[in-house]
Amino acid sequence: MKQKAGRKLLSFLLTLAMVVGLLPGMGLTARAEETWTQWPSTGTPSTLGNYEVTQEITLSSNWNVPTNGVTRLKLTGAGKITLTGAGKITVPSQANLTIDGDSVGTIGRSDNGDPCIKVNQGGTLTVSGGTISSTPTDVSAKVVENKGTFNMFGGTVNATGGYYVKAVDNSGSIMMSGGTISAEGTGSCNVVYNLGTFTMIGGTINANDSNSSIAVYNQGGSNPAVFNMTGGSATINAKSTGVITRGHHIVILHYQCP
Repeated sequence: MKQKAGRKLLSFLLTLAMVVGLLPGMGLTARAEETWTQWPSTGTPSTLGNYEVTQEITLSSNWNVPTNGVTRLKLTGAGKITLTGAGKITVPSQANLTIDGDSVGTIGRSDNGDPCIKVNQGGTLTVSGGTISSTPTDVSAKVVENKGTFNMFGGTVNATGGYYVKAVDNSGSIMMSGGTISAEGTGSCNVVYNLGTFTMIGGTINANDSNSSIAVYNQGGSNPAVFNMTGGSATINAKSTGVITRGHHIVILHYQCP
């Protein structure tokens, strides 16, 4: 009888150990902590990894994000990447860049209208935090030029410039569930210029120019762009025009979805 009771107790303890091992954070094997490497003092990262920016970095040439994996970029504290001249971030095919950071961490330019980040076909950009901005005063402005996949879960994308302003120029695919995209200019201003597919289930789009700003411009043609807006947390605020869909000739003025 004692042997039978002992076997039952041993079986119970083994089962309990297996259950505890399956619970998040309670496994017997400790998880390795994430390792972050400081952005190089000279040059740019050439291998996959987690890179942290804690001070101002000036980028005057193109940084091609490493391919065949995920590269993570975190802007911490005063971390800032200032783009000048030909400086920009390019996400090539088979590259995957994730940007996160504090609200004060920025990637931006103010000297010309070249995009801050260019996503090629087959590349993926994910923004979860930080601010990406283009703020030239007398020329066009563009922040993200996307021909691949752009996912936005948080953070801010902002364009403020001269006559022709686009915060996001899209001919690929966008999925937005959080964060804010804004644009303002002295003339033609499109917050999201859409030639591809744009799905918005959350977040906010602000068209701040009261003259001729358009929150989402959906281009038509033989293969019209697609804009899907679903979910109660998706909001479009427009001082001039909300959504224009050229393919179906639908114009919605002062559009807001609470």
